[in-house]
Amino acid sequence: MKTYKLFLVFLFCAWSLISQNKPNIVFIMTDDQSSIPLRDSDNQNQSRPFGFNGDSKVYTPIIDDLANNGMVFNNAFVSSSICSPSRYSILTGRYAGRSEGTSFINNFPLGNLSRIANNIELEENKTNVPKQLQNAGYKTAFIGKSHIIDHNVLGSYTEGNNGFMAYSKTADPYTSSVSDAMKFNHDKWSNRMKEFGFDVVDAFYAANLRELKNDALNIHNVEYKNKAVLDFIDNAGDDPFFVYYSETIPHGPSPYWTRNGEYYAGLDADVNMTSKGVLTQDYSYLPTRDQIKNEINGISGKDPRHAWLRWFDHAVGAVVDKLREKGKLDNTLIIITSDHGDFNKGKSTNYEGGIKVPLMMYWKNGISTTGTYNELVQNIDFAPTFLDLAGVDLSNSETDGTSLKEVITNNSQVPVHDHLFFELGYSRAIRTKDWKYVTVRYPDGVNTKIANGETFNGLNGTQVPVPYYIPNVSLGGLAAAQYPLYNIKDQLFDLKNDPYEKVNLFDTEPVKATELRNTLRTELLSFPNRPYQEFTDTNVDLSVSTENTSILGKVLAGYQGWFNTPTDGSNRGWQHYKTASGAFEPGEVTVDFWPDMSEADVDEKYATPFFHKDGSLATVFSSANIKTVNRHFKWMNDYGIDGVFFQQFASNLRSNNPKGRANALVVFDNIIAGAKANNNRLVSIMYDLSGSNATGTMVNDIKQHWQEMANKHGVNDNTKEYVLTYQQKPVVAIWGVGFNRTDNYDLDDIAELINYFKNDGCAVLLGVPRSWRTPGQGDAVNNPQLLNVIKSADIVHPWTPGRYSNISGIDSHRSIIIADKAWCDAENLLYMPVVFPGFSWQNLKKSQEQSSDLNSIPRLKGDFLWRQFYNAIDSGSQTVYVAMFDEMDEGTCIFKVDNNPPSSVESQFTNYEGLPNDYYLWLTGKAGEALRGEITLTSAQPAYPNLPDITNYYVEEFGDDTNTGTSPGTAVSTVKKAYNLAKEGSTINISGAVIQNSKISVQKSMNFMGTDNAIISPDANKQGTDRLFHISKPNLNVHFSDITFKGNKESSINGGAINMNTDSNLTFVNSIFDDNSTGGVDKAGGGLFFSEGNVTITNSIFKNNLARGNGGAISGSGDGTLIITNSLFINNTAANINKIDGNGDRANGGAINIFGDGRKVIMSKNTFYNNQATFQGGGLYFGGLNATSNLENITVFGNKVILTSAEAGKAGGIRIEGNRNFEIKNSLIYDNLLGDTVNPESDINITSVVQLNFINSLSGISEGFESDDTYDSSKIDAILASSNLRFNETSGKVEYDEAPNGDDTPIDFGTDGNDAGAWNSNVTLSVEDENLLSKKILISYNRERKIIRLLNTIEEPVTIEIYNLLGSRVLALNDIAKEIFIDANAFKNSIYILKAKVNNKFFSKKFIIY
Repeated sequence: MKTYKLFLVFLFCAWSLISQNKPNIVFIMTDDQSSIPLRDSDNQNQSRPFGFNGDSKVYTPIIDDLANNGMVFNNAFVSSSICSPSRYSILTGRYAGRSEGTSFINNFPLGNLSRIANNIELEENKTNVPKQLQNAGYKTAFIGKSHIIDHNVLGSYTEGNNGFMAYSKTADPYTSSVSDAMKFNHDKWSNRMKEFGFDVVDAFYAANLRELKNDALNIHNVEYKNKAVLDFIDNAGDDPFFVYYSETIPHGPSPYWTRNGEYYAGLDADVNMTSKGVLTQDYSYLPTRDQIKNEINGISGKDPRHAWLRWFDHAVGAVVDKLREKGKLDNTLIIITSDHGDFNKGKSTNYEGGIKVPLMMYWKNGISTTGTYNELVQNIDFAPTFLDLAGVDLSNSETDGTSLKEVITNNSQVPVHDHLFFELGYSRAIRTKDWKYVTVRYPDGVNTKIANGETFNGLNGTQVPVPYYIPNVSLGGLAAAQYPLYNIKDQLFDLKNDPYEKVNLFDTEPVKATELRNTLRTELLSFPNRPYQEFTDTNVDLSVSTENTSILGKVLAGYQGWFNTPTDGSNRGWQHYKTASGAFEPGEVTVDFWPDMSEADVDEKYATPFFHKDGSLATVFSSANIKTVNRHFKWMNDYGIDGVFFQQFASNLRSNNPKGRANALVVFDNIIAGAKANNNRLVSIMYDLSGSNATGTMVNDIKQHWQEMANKHGVNDNTKEYVLTYQQKPVVAIWGVGFNRTDNYDLDDIAELINYFKNDGCAVLLGVPRSWRTPGQGDAVNNPQLLNVIKSADIVHPWTPGRYSNISGIDSHRSIIIADKAWCDAENLLYMPVVFPGFSWQNLKKSQEQSSDLNSIPRLKGDFLWRQFYNAIDSGSQTVYVAMFDEMDEGTCIFKVDNNPPSSVESQFTNYEGLPNDYYLWLTGKAGEALRGEITLTSAQPAYPNLPDITNYYVEEFGDDTNTGTSPGTAVSTVKKAYNLAKEGSTINISGAVIQNSKISVQKSMNFMGTDNAIISPDANKQGTDRLFHISKPNLNVHFSDITFKGNKESSINGGAINMNTDSNLTFVNSIFDDNSTGGVDKAGGGLFFSEGNVTITNSIFKNNLARGNGGAISGSGDGTLIITNSLFINNTAANINKIDGNGDRANGGAINIFGDGRKVIMSKNTFYNNQATFQGGGLYFGGLNATSNLENITVFGNKVILTSAEAGKAGGIRIEGNRNFEIKNSLIYDNLLGDTVNPESDINITSVVQLNFINSLSGISEGFESDDTYDSSKIDAILASSNLRFNETSGKVEYDEAPNGDDTPIDFGTDGNDAGAWNSNVTLSVEDENLLSKKILISYNRERKIIRLLNTIEEPVTIEIYNLLGSRVLALNDIAKEIFIDANAFKNSIYILKAKVNNKFFSKKFIIY
């Protein structure tokens, strides 16, 4: 007996020692947490990892401390990125696809391709980790979320089914009966969970929070689960224990989501709400929730939304404290990880965002060396690791994972895996350290549905053309939207260089693709009786071949090659340049672009009847010229375009079309030569059936031609380095299959051709309509045979040019691309989408007596083409076709065109919107790089190197507003169109008489420059609508030069032609305002109005303008400076004749009205003649305060005030009011009239407060001069007659005498001589000599032609000299007998003195050039 007792004691002691060596295991897991830190570009409203993962915006000091003193696994993954299968793998060590759970097997019996989702359950009859640990002496506990048992019960258990108690979704847990029901259900679930190997189950959640089926319980409660863990540890005794501690955070409803400013499912939720109903417990060992929020808010740089992580961090800290309190911390292995990630919606995918998770382990007694392990580990490794540490023999283990014991305890850095296997829904994947292969395969039944055009449930009630990986459409839809490659059958990623899996290298890395495909096959074959298409069919070779000539990874263009000239030897005339009449000349043309001939040799240039704007002859090319075709292929090589499909029209192969057939043979010879000479650009023939078979010989014609090309060029030989191939077969294309139109061929003809080409060893591409999947709809023929014919081919090529016309349409078409490709994938066909740069066929349509705009589908400076490339590549297309390389007829060309084409009144041509003429070649090459993953694909097009700014736009009288406006040859017809095209600071060049019928609101600095007598005016039907320009944005610089603003009738606003009401800078040079007017009452500025800003006017003319208010030509107010130099104001009128109030029809300033406090005026060398106002200042009016004005070298004469009111007007010349400082220097003011009989003359009138400095000037009747005015050096109240003005031959100056006393002593007017005034107008002033009458010499000036005509009616020869007003002689002509014409282009706008001499007799005459 004693021996027996001693033996029992020994056994007990031995067991105790063994138990003490086994570590406790606390497995802590969050829900939906990736280890990938967020970038600034990522959506910030998603979960973040821990601090030890490198996220600086979170605060998890307790967890991070454990990590620093433990081991961090930087390449930790889960095998399935969704809850149930991942948790299954953790607790079994097996891949979820091996599950024999009821739900999974019922839905996917053995022998069928399985769909891994939340249909995976722990098996009752199979071993698992907790059961084996129980057998090894462990006490086991399950705390938190399950989601791995009895899925069939979850949907309705709260309705009282399966022995559970019922409660409603809106029931109040604070009602005791409701809470009791919840508690009952919790305990029933807990008892059920114990059957799977757990001694204790508490704080149990059967699945996600929503599966509690109650709104109030749909919240997280960290404290509740944490206390359950602590209670278990308290009561665990001395046996080793295993705790499966499964948190619900941050799974949705996520704890960082807010409602009314509160984290309604997180830190601001009710702490008493638990899976047991209402439960009030003491959590004082933890900080309060408000304390946690305040803590994070008080730390700079932390994201307050993720205070939930600190909430969880404190819970982990409580576990550590409890273990320490119990003396068990040092021998406890603590694991912190997550069931899967959800970085950027990666959940439910095999992308890194879903499968990569945080993982750290802490075990003071077990981890030999703290640090990191950077090799691959997976959640299937937990089970063998736990069992190995517990002393369980793994030799008969059914786990798929590998024990990490050596890594943990001996710091082994040896990789435990050379690859990892992943399974999710219909997708499978293999990942190595640096590479990942993802594949998507559907069961045969699903493939049949896709091929039949059936749809599948999508996000938010939509239908999608292919199913998501898993049945959960919410997760699937979000993932598919985030990851453009989601549905692509085969995806290969270089993770080292592409960690976010953007670039699919499957077609460009065949060796690596083959390796990983075979690795995947090995894994899949370990699943007995689980087929996965070709991967589990060992008769199928999974190799991805290296095929340099393959269509895969290539961008190819269509090549028409159909242009001929009369002298190229083809005897086809101007083929594809000419109209139906056979003519190719202005008005008779079918192309909208003009080819760039700048690089062509002389023998490539064919002269045309067209001329460029500079008068040079315009030339074109011929496709029959081998040098030209070679140049085209050189461009392809230079810009990385892989090759072409030659558009061989079957109609040109008929025996009755010998010229067309012969030319096609020549062109194809040229194409092959060009391809060979340029690094073997790839070539395929595309037989275009349009208009074919009228004679019934189409099929035989094509067969005969193909055989000829095979014999001559080896087009059916896949060893030729220039022959395009697919799957080692030469590619041949048939275009025009199944279109809803009248054709002379049918689908049987197509089937015959397909069989013919396939029998010749070719891969056949079919050019089909956009709606090809739905025969009878859209552009597809209503014939069910169409889909069968397409299935018999190899490549599907839907035609899209013209099917959409803007970015929105392109984006809408993306869904069609995805559906098309899914259909093709299901049928093992290659999908080749078509993109095009834009569309323009104005001249072609005009030749057909139809109309169309230029650029009817705008190119949008490359955005239109690039968006198509982006959507095609982003949707997984492996090859792309560009329509077209050389198609100028319909304006889809991408080759180099003339940016300044020979447009004319009869025919307009367009260009590439001012972009370099190689832009589309370059952009197409970049698309190829993006397709192959050589550059990152982005929705925005790449940046052209050193792209020049487009700073000049052109407007022409005979331009076209649908053109680009970037050159004289592509001018638009309206200034508004050019303005809308132009950027800040651009120059708009205006030529001829341009119509402008609506206001341009100028919101950017701009230069408007005229050439060729530029005139801007409204048409006759639009007068009386709006001013031409309105400058309304501050701080602009707006400049006009060499432009006439004519005939605008502003109906209701100030400024007949131009208005500025903001602080900007407005400049006019060599401009003319003619016949503009305002029409409303008190509307000022017949030509120009400004209320703010600075205005500068130089060498300009204002004439015949009318204001129905102040300022017949100009009215200005407000702060700023007005500068006018060398300008003429003539015949302008300020007459407020529509005004009927008590003030009558008063209007000031026949030419200029200035009324603004602070408005500074500077005038020099200006003439004001024959202007009139109805109140004050027939020539000029100035009012306002605190302004200084300077007028120098001005002439004001012949202006008048027309007194149409009862009030007396003032100053037919200049009226100055207000408290202003004014200086008038070296000026002439005379013959200005006040329209009554008492004071017929009134030249200048000033008020008493004006401070006038009148220097070296002369005026007639002058009023208002007082002692504080300075005028000693001037003549005021001078009485002038015609004899007072003369030209002094000796001094070369204009002189004035004072008539009454007969004193003819010259008046000294300044240092530059006895000149006064500026230049006059077109009126003639003369000083007659008794011996030579001026009427004997007649002068006339043709302003349009700028010609001075001198007619001598004297019988003797006359000598003529012309002087300017500064006394310089500008012309001398001797012995004029009768008539002479003088070119005045060299003369500045000014007044001139003509001196005529005959036998020492002379006279002087003034005349004006303007």
